[in-house]
Amino acid sequence: KVECSEIQAVAVFGAGHISRALMPIITKLPVNIYWIDDRPLQFEQYQGDTSQINIICDDFSAGLIDLPDDVYCLVITYSHQIDFEVCEKIIDRNDFCYLGVIGSKIKGKRFRDRLRHKGWSDNLVSQLICPIGVKRAFLQSPISIAVSITSELLNFIDNKQKMITV
Repeated sequence: KVECSEIQAVAVFGAGHISRALMPIITKLPVNIYWIDDRPLQFEQYQGDTSQINIICDDFSAGLIDLPDDVYCLVITYSHQIDFEVCEKIIDRNDFCYLGVIGSKIKGKRFRDRLRHKGWSDNLVSQLICPIGVKRAFLQSPISIAVSITSELLNFIDNKQKMITV
């Protein structure tokens, strides 16, 4: 059994049905989870163990303040506008290792275009990944999306470990 030598910080913005499906999976990984949403009721609906999760029930922007450097960011909120604002604030901080947003290729292109239009560098804007997870024609349940997002996170952690050990 190989353990990661470094715990990856993961910030999940949004506590809706996909994030609630994601939590029981990623709490088993070598990650330090920050779960941010401005709706207390969403956290109350989560039936799983929260002992491994740093829950931040606050404005999404305020939740960014508590995050460590080199954070893996997953933006899965209930609003395109909030998704965009969170992405912009994460890019402004510029200390993330990954920035992924739930959505479509069209949403991703729109977000990147808007960010470039606001003056962000191509290098920074191109790091925004949207959509996250593998799009499937039939399996679009919250759990299948959560598994797909987790697979990308596992690949990221594995690749990061390879870079450390080389």
